[in-house]
Amino acid sequence: MRQAVMLSAAVLAGFAAPAMWGTFEATYSTGDKISGKVSGTRGM
Repeated sequence: MRQAVMLSAAVLAGFAAPAMWGTFEATYSTGDKISGKVSGTRGM
């Protein structure tokens, strides 16, 4: 049986039509970490 893994996450995002941008960071109870940037533009 696989042990449960806890996750703590933080997201910071900004929106200004039609665009969005932001960053994220996550830390798992195993000690692994992941972070990155996101961006996008709304298409019609």
